[in-house]
Amino acid sequence: MPLTAAQLAALIRLQETAEEVLASARAVEGRSHTQLGAVGEQLQGLVTEVARVIADDADLSAEFGRVVPVEEEIFWRDVEPRASALVGWLRGAVQAETLQMRIVAEARAYADARVRAERPIGFGQQPGEEA
Repeated sequence: MPLTAAQLAALIRLQETAEEVLASARAVEGRSHTQLGAVGEQLQGLVTEVARVIADDADLSAEFGRVVPVEEEIFWRDVEPRASALVGWLRGAVQAETLQMRIVAEARAYADARVRAERPIGFGQQPGEEA
């Protein structure tokens, strides 16, 4: 089932937030366990929120769970790779859903245009015909 516009907007916001968390993880100097642990807590909240946003779509949820598993705690060494996986998955999901919405919108517009072109106007006149 495709995502709604509200769900897609939420994923876009979460993607931007995840990119900031990834930048924070990469900026930790000396691989400080304490700092990476704090970044991991923020990351875990984002992972949980993404899972909540897409919970209605079983296929997307299953895919997300395989790529970015929801766990109670992220080990400090896994923070940066997990943040990278989250950002990558969100980018792909946003692009795929945006493309899908565009395809559906274009198909509807094409169908509407065909109906208008094939339907007589007024008293049996076709567009462009003179009375």
